[in-house]
Amino acid sequence: MPIGATFRSARYRAFERPLAEAGFVEGKHLWVRSRGDQIHAVGLQTHQGQYAINLAFHYSFLPSFEEFDVLPPEELHELGFMLRTRLSSVLTGYDRWCDMEAPRSVLEAEMGQCAADSLRVLDECSQSWADPGWFLEHIPPIVLESETPVPGGKSVSCPTGGVPMVWSVVRGWAPEIFAMGYALSIFALRHGDRALAKQYAEIAAKERQDIFSAPAIEKLLQTLA
Repeated sequence: MPIGATFRSARYRAFERPLAEAGFVEGKHLWVRSRGDQIHAVGLQTHQGQYAINLAFHYSFLPSFEEFDVLPPEELHELGFMLRTRLSSVLTGYDRWCDMEAPRSVLEAEMGQCAADSLRVLDECSQSWADPGWFLEHIPPIVLESETPVPGGKSVSCPTGGVPMVWSVVRGWAPEIFAMGYALSIFALRHGDRALAKQYAEIAAKERQDIFSAPAIEKLLQTLA
């Protein structure tokens, strides 16, 4: 059987089937699951004969941070999520990239473990972040805007060689500061604290200004004026 067919078969049997049994559906870009206000996502990224597992976490009342529209979960792209990470960044024992050309038995064992661990990580996050107020408690403005790296942190990229303070708070997830600041502003607004919401929005406004984010953050700041 060709390698591509072997991989596709193993992916379905060992990876996609457990996700479907756990309530995930196949969207345009990712496997997604809604749980209350939360949206969980798992993605399988391939590149030059290798694959990696990506995870994402979002709230349904937030816009996509790619288009700045509130989209159905099945239409969200990974870049639109509030938080993103790679499975290898939150759990030890994983290579960043795995071999797609491994024997069927190896592929099924590895991908089955990837599915189980992805579900475990997202279930744990679902409990910890059931209330978005968790982020307000653990990421005050001073933490969000701090440029002080945390030595020894694990991240996909940080030019200082460490991890920005906020990355250490969310345990291996890699939030973009703009998205996190915008989300925190919405969380604070939902909690009735307009002054705090404005602080977060002002931090976000310093981080990113493009054709999608600029109008969105300007509108949010006008709301909070």
